[in-house]
Amino acid sequence: MKKIVIGISLLATSLIAQGRLTAIGGANYSTIEYNNTAYDEAIMVDSRLGFFLGVESKPNPIVLGAAYAQYGADFSYTENTETIIGYDIYNYLVGYALYPFFHLSKFSAFGGIQAGLSLGGNTKGNVSDSRFSGHINADKFAFDYGAIAGVDMAISPTFGIRGFYYYGLADVMDLTTSDMNFKNRGIGVLLRVTP
Repeated sequence: MKKIVIGISLLATSLIAQGRLTAIGGANYSTIEYNNTAYDEAIMVDSRLGFFLGVESKPNPIVLGAAYAQYGADFSYTENTETIIGYDIYNYLVGYALYPFFHLSKFSAFGGIQAGLSLGGNTKGNVSDSRFSGHINADKFAFDYGAIAGVDMAISPTFGIRGFYYYGLADVMDLTTSDMNFKNRGIGVLLRVTP
């Protein structure tokens, strides 16, 4: 897996240097939405900051991209007399296609689709006075997909800023007995660099 990631990184770096790809990176503020009311009453879920790093190409007018994205959530709940506070981070290799449907001077609005393959994740937290941490295996997650919408702003011919909202449609927990319908949701702010 490490060799594949290193190989893809070297290829992407070469293509960026040749001016054929745009580098993107920034913050992704995400959470998990779910539909289980019993679970909702027991656990408080809040947003978690992660990052989004990738490359994209623009075969006019569509923008195609691939990125490493972090989703996740902060959580807290009380069980018996103990309070558990922690967070989960979910890592994804995502691909997306964006279509700009409105242009005004240096601004453009877009909509599109995004799909992601889980790379696993991590969980960390505290139970009373003790700490816990662990790795979350990729096979615990299903294929993720959803809609993405946002705005691009050109700062110069080389630099730009993107703000977006990702609305996950897939139940990402690959548990056949789960009826919680976990969905990734996130807001991102990215810097775009085109050599």
